[in-house]
Amino acid sequence: MHERSVAYMKFSLKGINVKISDRMKEHCTKKIAKLERSLSAQDQLEAKFTAVNNSVTCELTLKIAGHFYRTEANVTDAVVAFDQALDLMERKLRKHKTRILKLHHNSEGLKRFYATMAEDFAKEEDADTPKISKHKQFHIDAMDEEEALLQMQLLGHSFFAYLNADSGKVNIIYARKQGEYGILELDY
Repeated sequence: MHERSVAYMKFSLKGINVKISDRMKEHCTKKIAKLERSLSAQDQLEAKFTAVNNSVTCELTLKIAGHFYRTEANVTDAVVAFDQALDLMERKLRKHKTRILKLHHNSEGLKRFYATMAEDFAKEEDADTPKISKHKQFHIDAMDEEEALLQMQLLGHSFFAYLNADSGKVNIIYARKQGEYGILELDY
């Protein structure tokens, strides 16, 4: 694992079945310089490379003021995977900038980040901003994980919220990419 911390932010590279070469470290460090200008020492960016068969997946996770942004790219070359994941991250940040600022979010760290990125995002159009088009209410029933999975499959949804019969808390079961399932246990 390669890790470095600069005056701006913490940046780490991890490789699973992938060797992180000096050329890769240099390339990644150079590419994140644009983001780095807007980030503080508390912000973190992690790049995780995983090789499976003939492809390399690059997962980028950016933590800004306690908020997480995650992107992923999967191609045959690690450098290209990083570049694609970073492009997706920049697009995601542009997309969410307007929403965060419109909500008058109380996170000074996010406001600072988006204020410094404003010049890079000046060309963004509001047409890309998603709109909430529907509100739905439903009764939530107490059940176990297996019953929640069955209900999700019967509805044909990719996620399902339910009241965990054991803990008494709201959980969300969701379908993962590899045909597996995950459970979000909400802590409130």
